[in-house]
Amino acid sequence: MHRFEFRLEKVLMVREATERDLKEAFKTCRQATKAMENEIDGLDRQIERLMVAPYESIQDRVLADSHVICLKDERTSKLAALSILEQEEENALVKWHKARQDTETVKKLKENALVEYKQELARWEQKQLDEWTSTRRAAA
Repeated sequence: MHRFEFRLEKVLMVREATERDLKEAFKTCRQATKAMENEIDGLDRQIERLMVAPYESIQDRVLADSHVICLKDERTSKLAALSILEQEEENALVKWHKARQDTETVKKLKENALVEYKQELARWEQKQLDEWTSTRRAAA
């Protein structure tokens, strides 16, 4: 009897590679999102420090206020970038889940094919035993 060969093995290999690539793409998007969130948190802390710091003169306060305005503008632009990164992350997650489902489908087909092969092998072995038994009886 021939050995088990899954006819869609190459498809499974391609799907698994695609799933790995999409998982890595999702991880990269997630890291970029986290990095942007950390940058925004840093800006928030910096703005908070400037807002509560004591100033010796009005000119120092005006300079600090203008710096706060610049930081808030930067924060606004980073929030816009963060929303784009979050959308990219969501898209990457959806693609990865779809690829994982596709891979699982082919794996399930392989499992079913293996079960079928084992059943066929068991029938073949039983047939061989039956033939051997009948030839032994005929010879005896």
